[in-house]
Amino acid sequence: MSIGKLLIDDQPHQVLPALAKTIGLNEAIFLQQLHYLLNYSKNHIEGKSWIFNTYEQWQEIFCYWSISTIRRTIESVKTRGLLIATDKFNKMKMDKTKWYTIDYDRLANLDISTVKNNNPSVQNEQSDCSKWTDVSVQNEQSNNQKNTQKNTTQDIKKTTQKKSTALTLLAQFGITEQLAEDFITHRKAKKAPITKTALERLQKQADLAGLPLAEVAEIMIERGWRGFKASWDWQETPQNRSKKSKFDDNDDSWWRGKTIEVRGV
Repeated sequence: MSIGKLLIDDQPHQVLPALAKTIGLNEAIFLQQLHYLLNYSKNHIEGKSWIFNTYEQWQEIFCYWSISTIRRTIESVKTRGLLIATDKFNKMKMDKTKWYTIDYDRLANLDISTVKNNNPSVQNEQSDCSKWTDVSVQNEQSNNQKNTQKNTTQDIKKTTQKKSTALTLLAQFGITEQLAEDFITHRKAKKAPITKTALERLQKQADLAGLPLAEVAEIMIERGWRGFKASWDWQETPQNRSKKSKFDDNDDSWWRGKTIEVRGV
């Protein structure tokens, strides 16, 4: 039998039974996967590693969960004090992305009752359960687990590759670091893919406006624009536009080119 049919090359979603028993299965799965992602995170703030995601981005990782399940799971882990979630690192208030990390000190003090194999009552209970377990059910559960792991790892791999390609492409146009991450999130929300053709069009408009493409990206994110044209009113925000009075004392355009007659002097 081929080893490839028995082992998974990609990173599966694993969880320790003792942790799942203590805080819940979904909570344990989420916490374990977050820990895995934090080990590879390049975002280090206030002495901690962070991962920033929207609920939709979490669903790309946990494709077998609904948005509501993800929201409930995150809130449950936060309530237990094991998860720290904040939006204070976002550059813009309109950004709905949240930053996540684990309170490892709280996790280390978690009271976990580990089941010992040498406990007779536990052994008897396991033996009784195994007698009543239907073989077909076991096979079905095993197949479902394999399919879920396969689909999940494939989705994670595709998402990671897609994001890596976008970051590389943006870097070629001078958009890097946090701005690149924000621009990817913005374009995804607008259902606008990041392609070389799209960036070349934006670069052309940026050149016409006399701006670097990175600044154009910031304007698009701030205004919530899907695209950009040099002819658009991008030089000032609507909040900062001065509302001129209809009878401005400094406006003398009303009399220019007209003959004024003065009587009774």
